[in-house]
Amino acid sequence: MKRILMFLFLTVGLALPAAAQAPPPILIPTCTITTTDVEGKMDGFAGIDPTTPSPALLAFLNANPPRSQFDQPGCDKHFGESFRMCSCETCGARLEIRVRKCGTAPVAQNNDGYIIGVAPFLAPQRVAQGPVWVAGDPNEKTLIINLPAAALNQVLCGGHASFLDVYIQDDTIVDWMRLTVQHP
Repeated sequence: MKRILMFLFLTVGLALPAAAQAPPPILIPTCTITTTDVEGKMDGFAGIDPTTPSPALLAFLNANPPRSQFDQPGCDKHFGESFRMCSCETCGARLEIRVRKCGTAPVAQNNDGYIIGVAPFLAPQRVAQGPVWVAGDPNEKTLIINLPAAALNQVLCGGHASFLDVYIQDDTIVDWMRLTVQHP
């Protein structure tokens, strides 16, 4: 019995100093800077506004013609726009995209999707992707896409990218895009 108590005393006694030595705190960057960039005019789909794709996105779009501009009516035109990034370290971002269906037939838009990352959008170059339209959506809506910091930083910092590219498939008209980024 004395041996068991002595073992417990020594074990607990030895564990106490190790437990008292807490690991250093993990520093999480404080996000004190917010930047917002709007591409296209918030004009309710009036008039055609030019897009400004990065060189990589332009090559991607030219391989899949034809391409469209902001507010450009018509189906079967691929859309792409790029945002210049001033830093690869972020605390996350939110992208809003104002879209309209290109025609009245719901079948045309049902397969449209978006990809956000760096063209040509290989798996490690993607931050987010998903459908533009789901059943029951109105003819116009604003997509809101949250871009997680880990994925965004991996694509931007890992690949030394200075642009964040956005691609939208061919049966959707885009009025404007707004990217809001939180930086440390």
